[in-house]
Amino acid sequence: MIRKIKNVLGIEGVKVAIDMPVEAEVQDRINTADPLTLDGHLVFTTPVSQTVTAVTVRFIETYRRGRGKNKRIDDYLLGEWHYDEPLLIEGESEYRLPFALAYEMLPSAMERFQARNLVFRGIGSIAKLAKNARSTYTVAAEVKVKGTAFNPRAEKQIYLL
Repeated sequence: MIRKIKNVLGIEGVKVAIDMPVEAEVQDRINTADPLTLDGHLVFTTPVSQTVTAVTVRFIETYRRGRGKNKRIDDYLLGEWHYDEPLLIEGESEYRLPFALAYEMLPSAMERFQARNLVFRGIGSIAKLAKNARSTYTVAAEVKVKGTAFNPRAEKQIYLL
């Protein structure tokens, strides 16, 4: 009885972690025909054997701008990776699932202005500073586990170079 309750609530269930570098090179590859990708592994651990039915990995940009009452925050989905094959995660062992998350950068209006030429790059940087505009990037993984009500999640902040 207690094991069933623990299983439904996800206690002693599957834990997921994201194993990937915290820095990603973007600037050199942004104007090439090569797709932008983030490579990494999802690391699954569990004390008892369980079945993972689906995995979703998302790359999200959180764009903040403004100050005080005028502060605005928007989230943009830059890329998504799905894995729908069932996985049996053995108890007391570690399972690593590799992923390659393709994404596309969405430049803001200020970044498009900055890309025009060298003079506009400086003006755009000053405007960003004045508006307090900045972006943070997060890789988030959500795992669906058979028989649980609460799905395990993991997030990792990424710094783009």
